[in-house]
Amino acid sequence: MTLPQLTAALFMLLFASNATALDEYLPVNPKTLEVKGGLGYAITSGGYDSEGDTFSNPFSTNITLADLQIKYGIVNGLDVGLHLTYAWGSDPFDSVSGLSRPGLGLKYAVPNVGAAGLFAVVLPIGSEDIVGPDPAMSIQLGALHGGAVGPLNLLTNVRYSLNMEDYEGYKSGNVLLFLVKPAFPVSEKMGVYAIVDWTLQSESESDGEGMDDAGNLLTLRPGANIAINDMLSVETRVPFTVMGKNYPSIWGINVLGIFSFGL
Repeated sequence: MTLPQLTAALFMLLFASNATALDEYLPVNPKTLEVKGGLGYAITSGGYDSEGDTFSNPFSTNITLADLQIKYGIVNGLDVGLHLTYAWGSDPFDSVSGLSRPGLGLKYAVPNVGAAGLFAVVLPIGSEDIVGPDPAMSIQLGALHGGAVGPLNLLTNVRYSLNMEDYEGYKSGNVLLFLVKPAFPVSEKMGVYAIVDWTLQSESESDGEGMDDAGNLLTLRPGANIAINDMLSVETRVPFTVMGKNYPSIWGINVLGIFSFGL
């Protein structure tokens, strides 16, 4: 695999791993600073073709992601967030590493409803090995809802990412994401959950011409979270793809630490 091919595979895996400007949760409390650090590993040795059939490669692409998200509650129901991802990718022929495009975003929750809207911008900067020589900006809009359904806590997200054209006339397909996260509290300190997300990507364009690469991907992310104390909690997730079209298939593991405190 040549370096540009490895960069392209890494870019697709970053999309497939649900690397968005903000997480799936509702806004944090006012004057609360939340720092979330995570380390994830993903591997692909194949994918799904344009008909949805699986295929395999003779070698695999391995990716390690280090995530940092910082959120601050400005007023009741409104927070601002920064998301950074550093990625390492390798296959038997090459290796690349660097910073992916950073994201800045806002979330606003409607009082006493459990619903929120989000607006985020993914900036056109990053390491060339990861984002390519000419990255473009993306704008994300979305809606979130969280609440109790019987014994479960249920989070739902709908997000749309509008990808801009870069200076060379290339435009990645726009992305629509549906996410559902039912969580069951095992005890006061521990919960288990299963994230189900469906990513749909429109056709990419080069100089206004479609590239016939529209696709979709269904991913499951079972996980668990443990509250160490009032300020610190940890989560682990095991993402794996189930079906799709024009996307790589992945499996992996993520470990997250969440530190939250009032200012």
